[in-house]
Amino acid sequence: MLCGFLAPELAAVVAGTAQPGEALRRAADRFEEAVHERSRRNSPRWRAAGTAALALFGLVLAWGLGRLWWTLRAEWVAVRAQPQSRLTGLRLLEMTVLFLPAAAMAAVFGTLPLVQGIRMSLRTGVLRGGGRFVGTENYVNALVSPQTHLAAFNTAEYLALSFLFCLVCPLVLALALTAVPVGRAWLRTALLLPSLAGAAVVAVVWRTLLAPAGGVNQVLGGLGLAARDWLGNPRLALVSIVLSQAWATAGATQLLFLAGLAAVPEELYEDAEMAGADLGVRFRQVTWPHLRPILGITLIGWLLAAVRTAEPVFLMTGGGPGLATHLVGLEIFNQAYVYVRFGYAMAQVWLLVSAVLLVALAQVRAVRRGEAVL
Repeated sequence: MLCGFLAPELAAVVAGTAQPGEALRRAADRFEEAVHERSRRNSPRWRAAGTAALALFGLVLAWGLGRLWWTLRAEWVAVRAQPQSRLTGLRLLEMTVLFLPAAAMAAVFGTLPLVQGIRMSLRTGVLRGGGRFVGTENYVNALVSPQTHLAAFNTAEYLALSFLFCLVCPLVLALALTAVPVGRAWLRTALLLPSLAGAAVVAVVWRTLLAPAGGVNQVLGGLGLAARDWLGNPRLALVSIVLSQAWATAGATQLLFLAGLAAVPEELYEDAEMAGADLGVRFRQVTWPHLRPILGITLIGWLLAAVRTAEPVFLMTGGGPGLATHLVGLEIFNQAYVYVRFGYAMAQVWLLVSAVLLVALAQVRAVRRGEAVL
């Protein structure tokens, strides 16, 4: 539905009669008006969509818990089948006593917050008490909200840029460092230092560097190039945020890749060179198979961190200019702490969790098979 409102505005942008940010805002306003005219909150169809979304999340969560239980049960059966692992009553009691504190902490700090979050998403809630039960209305409103659609679109663009700069570039950097003959340890340490800074520190430093009179524009002026409004230009703001995050995380990511490269036997490279394989063939047939497990785990961590990105955006652009950097993480933050709509924000959280959980589960299965989904 939103695409129907975007089409004429995009045509105006292509024709040069409208700016991209203004066209997107007009399309979002028209979409919001159309949604209100159709009375989305009282529409049985939208309520059915919200119920279906909630049911889908329940199925995904139940499937994930079932898989976890099946895996633990299989491990338990395998252990008990070994003659040397027979458990006596005293040994079982000792294991239970040691396991109980961890189970209690998992229940208090893990399970109970999840249950409370689901309860909040079904109410017009505040943090403690009060609120009216609305069922799946929060999920319905989140699914049809133009702000959610815009945040999802911006987040998809952010993920694509983050994949390039925060994963592909560190991989290339790690491959290059393996070929450095001297000073390799010093270079690794220098690249790792930015990751020691907190997210807020990185955001403030880069906001200062990318300011109109900041260090980046001063360097460009010294080179005879025109200054840029890095955080005020809708086309450059999101890229600027991604570059700041890549600077902060590239050192830790390339360290993981270096660990994977260190596990590749040198004999394989020697055999490939003797067979006349070029650099590309050696990477595909020797390096890549050994990097797949590391890459799979790194992809899961990167995805979980990227979809929750809110603090750097809040400190650097506040979601602007316009709504060019309005990501899902910032949308949830605004709904919860700016508009004080905790139930609605929690519904957005669970919709996001269900989407990420599907990708993460697929990635975990691919890692077990020695492959990579992304």
